[in-house]
Amino acid sequence: MQQSVPSDDHTPSPVHGLQEAVPRRRDWLAGLEMNAAAIAGYPGASLLQKGRERELWWIPPSPSRPTLVAKVHREKDLSARLRRRLGWGRARLEWHFLKSAEAREVPVPRPVGWFTSPDGDGVFTEYLLDTEPFPQYLQQFEGAERAVVLHKLGELVARLVKAGLEARDLHTGNILARGSDATSTQLWVVDLHDARLRLSLLPAAQERMLIQVAQALGGVRSGSDVEQMLEGWAAAARQWGIDARWGRGPVTSVGGVARQAVCPQKREYIERIVERKERRRRMKRLRRGVSIRRSHSSGNGHTWTRFPHSQRRVFPDRLRWRTQTEKSLSANSLMRSWHGNLVEQLLLHRPPPALLYRRSRGALGWRHHLLEPEPEGKSLREWLIDSDSTGAMESVLREVRHLHRQGIRLGSAVPERWHLQKTQEGWSTRIDPHCLEYQGIVSAHERLKDLLAVTSHYGEKISRTDRLRWIIAGIEQESDRRMLLKDWRRGFEGMAKALSDPRSLPWSEKTITAVSARVGQAGESLSVDRVAALHRLNEANAPEVGSLETETFTALLQKAQRIWTIDDPLNCDDDPAGLLVVMMRDSDYDSPNFQWFQRGFDRFAYVDRIAIDERSRRQGIGEGLYLTLEAWARHRGLKRIVCEVNLHPRNETSLAFHFGFGFREVGQFIGRGKGVMMLEKLL
Repeated sequence: MQQSVPSDDHTPSPVHGLQEAVPRRRDWLAGLEMNAAAIAGYPGASLLQKGRERELWWIPPSPSRPTLVAKVHREKDLSARLRRRLGWGRARLEWHFLKSAEAREVPVPRPVGWFTSPDGDGVFTEYLLDTEPFPQYLQQFEGAERAVVLHKLGELVARLVKAGLEARDLHTGNILARGSDATSTQLWVVDLHDARLRLSLLPAAQERMLIQVAQALGGVRSGSDVEQMLEGWAAAARQWGIDARWGRGPVTSVGGVARQAVCPQKREYIERIVERKERRRRMKRLRRGVSIRRSHSSGNGHTWTRFPHSQRRVFPDRLRWRTQTEKSLSANSLMRSWHGNLVEQLLLHRPPPALLYRRSRGALGWRHHLLEPEPEGKSLREWLIDSDSTGAMESVLREVRHLHRQGIRLGSAVPERWHLQKTQEGWSTRIDPHCLEYQGIVSAHERLKDLLAVTSHYGEKISRTDRLRWIIAGIEQESDRRMLLKDWRRGFEGMAKALSDPRSLPWSEKTITAVSARVGQAGESLSVDRVAALHRLNEANAPEVGSLETETFTALLQKAQRIWTIDDPLNCDDDPAGLLVVMMRDSDYDSPNFQWFQRGFDRFAYVDRIAIDERSRRQGIGEGLYLTLEAWARHRGLKRIVCEVNLHPRNETSLAFHFGFGFREVGQFIGRGKGVMMLEKLL
């Protein structure tokens, strides 16, 4: 391959190959081909890191050179390709900033050379032995030693500012560390392709770099890490004449590193900006976690659904369905519940429990519906009444502290909202996602209020002393404990009583149970009395649903692909409040309406009948059953839900319900002597 070895001030030539090298390290490149594709085939080379536009290769040492790293840039976006054509690709920019940083005594890997090739441009640098990314390195230290390492991190930022280098991607993952202890720690900046070189950095640019580092450390959630990093920065900034306004008091030395107390206004300013950026970043992740689907063309409703790869493969038999009207929403609690599920998935890295969320507009205004598996395990109240409950409250308090550190608030976290299971490893603790609300920073008063909600128990076996002991155990800061001990008698009783009132729970929720399943699940065996109760419900809904003899109805249930029932003890006592019978395309069913769909449609779920008890109508029972069907059909990979509605006599109520739920007419048919409208909802 033809190579051109230019001088240091050489403008890149269109000829590919080595473009520039540090003269005293030129021999290190002997035997290496200056081609991005050839680096992968070099004997002993191994891939350290790979991204969409960047690769990092480890090059083994030889008698003429130490171990090297080749960073290959493959520009793919239009602006980057244009810069590369003009001779200012990312590889050349990084090479330029590495040389400038080394000349200004900024700790960076020693640059060796850079090249261009048709497959990408690359930079060779020295490989830093026995180093690791700064976040992993920092985990080794606690207390005073951790403070020394963080002071050195602040000093590194000051060294970049002194050199006039604005590192625009300066986070702790781009900093390598090495050392046998905190005092011997050495730090290097390893990624400068987005840097800017100035004669001097303005205060705004300095703050941007500090904000990046503080955000990578975790902001206010990192405890004192950000403050200790700023102490190292303040001392170095004063000693080197950068900016003396960051610190106050004398500059002292701890572990051989200078530190200075940080001005509270400056620290609070950095933490406030970091928190705002972190909230914006997390909210962006929350919005990306949902895909929106318009339920029907009139625009009266929207359906959000998620089935990520982590979702359980077996659709749950028991589901909880919740609904609430816009007027009765308490501070958008239903939307917060949906966000709560996203908080679990994206911020707590848990499998999302929500299966489907729908917002629709009807006669009563906007209504919100959420479908999710029924929580597993007994509630916290049940465990505390049980004699074998040692450790239950302690595990809940640990979870509360963890959520508060993440900036997550626990609204209405009453004992019924916590579900626990006892395992061999300890306690498995989950909170109802309705309670989760990302807030960023949780104040001391809000932490106390959440703990009062968790401990709002009124039972014979739970004394006031135990409740107070649990609350105090859940508070980490001594100042909050003193405030609680001072005011608990005045505020505890009233707040706990209000939180334990069932009327304070904003949800209207019911449980939908699958009593038959033919997708690999055993299902639930129906007793003779239950079948008789379902048959009475079916007959009470005739002629809207077809009337059947007892034997025919029993045979229908045995053929069904899926059967869901819902109970409403408040209105219907022990009788079922709703019934939904579903077939799939390959079901053995002789209904002419079903066979009409078989002839022209594929991958569908067919609603054979839906029956609602008259005492439970206008309670959203039908919506809950159809939401369950929609979530199940999406989970099974089906394309559509189909059904028919009577035209003789014309069932206006059912037609309005189906059109409002997103169904559309696909034909009309006369089967078994009566006309029906054939409906379809695409998923």
